[in-house]
Amino acid sequence: MGLVLATVAAAFTAASANATFTCSGTVSDMTINDNVIVPAGANCRLVRDDVNGNIQVQSGGALILLNTDVHGNVQSTGARWIRIDNGTRIDGIVQIIRTTGTPPNQTWNTICNSFIGGSLQVTSNSAPFAIGDAVACSAGNTIVGTVQISSNTAKVRISNNTIGGNLQCSGNKPQASGGHNKVSGIKQGEGCA
Repeated sequence: MGLVLATVAAAFTAASANATFTCSGTVSDMTINDNVIVPAGANCRLVRDDVNGNIQVQSGGALILLNTDVHGNVQSTGARWIRIDNGTRIDGIVQIIRTTGTPPNQTWNTICNSFIGGSLQVTSNSAPFAIGDAVACSAGNTIVGTVQISSNTAKVRISNNTIGGNLQCSGNKPQASGGHNKVSGIKQGEGCA
């Protein structure tokens, strides 16, 4: 896990020289040629956008990506909620840490019907996540890299995904669950395989 964190940190450091676009509210049908920052207290909803940079959700921010292409990484630390859905494509790594709540009128944070070109890490969240699972998703995801689900203190369900790397679940209370994941690498830990 340390290698994944180091890789994400290096990717964000390398891109930090780019300009930033501060997102608050709904932004649709735009090309954004900057890194996107979602500050504390902001609700960022990107719909049918093309982001040529990274997205960083700061503590207390919230992010919804619908049918959006991100040509970079997505990193969230301490978000109020996260939703990635409706054919969103993220070329890089997705790291979601310490999410505290769920989107309005929803009981789950979701990653559904999307493509992730790198690895996915969902760790230390106190709010529930559905990753491709029918409890909140209409379709699973394609994730090219490894998926790590660790140290979450709310339910995590991961099902119906195609994963090019390993699927690793550990230290979750309650244990992560799911099934019907097509994993090219190794399935490790808990009941999420």
